[in-house]
Amino acid sequence: GIFSVVLGHCSATIQPIVNMFHVALFFLVIGLTYNENKWGNNVENFLGHRFVEFYKKYIPYMIILGLCHNFLFDYGVINEISQRYNLTEFAQAVLNYLFLIYEPECGAVWFMAPYLGALVIWQCLFVFTAKRYNKIGLAVLTITCGVVGEVLIFNGVTNSYRLEIAFLMQPIVFVGYYFKNDRLLFKNKIFGAIIGIFFIAFTLIYIGKTISLGSGELVNPILFWCLTFGGFLIVSLIIEIMLRTKRLVKIFELMGKASFEIMVFHILIFRVVWAVCNKANAYSEYVQFVFSHTVLLLIIGILIPILIYQMRKKIELSVIKK
Repeated sequence: GIFSVVLGHCSATIQPIVNMFHVALFFLVIGLTYNENKWGNNVENFLGHRFVEFYKKYIPYMIILGLCHNFLFDYGVINEISQRYNLTEFAQAVLNYLFLIYEPECGAVWFMAPYLGALVIWQCLFVFTAKRYNKIGLAVLTITCGVVGEVLIFNGVTNSYRLEIAFLMQPIVFVGYYFKNDRLLFKNKIFGAIIGIFFIAFTLIYIGKTISLGSGELVNPILFWCLTFGGFLIVSLIIEIMLRTKRLVKIFELMGKASFEIMVFHILIFRVVWAVCNKANAYSEYVQFVFSHTVLLLIIGILIPILIYQMRKKIELSVIKK
């Protein structure tokens, strides 16, 4: 999922393709990793655990970026999307962090509000149906939420937190939960990937549109689900191939652990590189070379956040030891 996010931001050619499914993958993971034995009857502990884990990473990063805000503005990194902070504005920004209003250079973080909203809705639905209707009732309620989300989006009903997406994604969370024990979302992965490629190619060539959850673009109510699950089938085949190489597995496991840092910092890293290009004309050809090669940009956008993640873990360990 996080690899697809960065890949989409690296290439305007690839972005319309990964937009079909990359955000939805994160919601699929909610279901795949949900532990009903641990959290199934405990709304408060589950949500408390998830929100604490989120805020203990999110708030420090936002404060650090807030402290760097004026420097980034003066250097030309964010001057076209923000303005300098005075002391009052910085204090207001810190308060805003608590309400998920993030620094402007962290545009990819927009999806964290609907993600947390989806966690709340899913947990409430699961607890409500656990002793009454089990998986059938849960399926009905999640599908109902998905329909509600589509109605809201297609009618332009939204808010700054994009919570309509939290409703829209509930069927996807359920699919992840339902198939997590079966391990196989689609047994014939090659055939499934072909179906996924067909849906994506058909949409791009004959309809000329792409999905963009951030902009509220779903193509149409039925095709949206075909594209989303078609993307899952393609990713499923890629994962099966990747699992045959232990080194790749370790790399993607590390990316998964550092996914929050990658989400927060990769766009900022691209902006910093571009600002350096504009400031240091002598090296502009090298930066232009990086921006013209998706693989190099992808490595930079992933490697540096991984280093930030490792630094955070070392700091946490040192604090625990003390």
